[in-house]
Amino acid sequence: HRVECICILLAFYASDPQNVVLNRGNHEDIAINRVYGFQAECVDKYGELAYGMFCEVFRYLPLFVVANDDIFVVHAGLFHDSNVQLSDLEEIDRLDYVTRPAVLYPENTEGLTKEDARKEY
Repeated sequence: HRVECICILLAFYASDPQNVVLNRGNHEDIAINRVYGFQAECVDKYGELAYGMFCEVFRYLPLFVVANDDIFVVHAGLFHDSNVQLSDLEEIDRLDYVTRPAVLYPENTEGLTKEDARKEY
């Protein structure tokens, strides 16, 4: 009942967007949707158009939030580099963000410029 779960969460958000926050996690990624069955379930029940609409909604979910100017909330673990700043995260283009297969740090930054390596956070 994956589709119904996200519909309920979206309904909660629509009813009270000031008090309900949805973050984007790995399961809101197209590749993960395919692997874990969300795409198949959605297409079987509601068609390709509905699946495409969910993918578009997922693109707009924030990658993180800061609650009450004090609590950092993100779906995932913390960073390999302790110097990550909120400004680094704010620069991530969430509309073009897609997950990639995991590569251990620091190997995932080898050969990259300092600027490109910073984007690997």
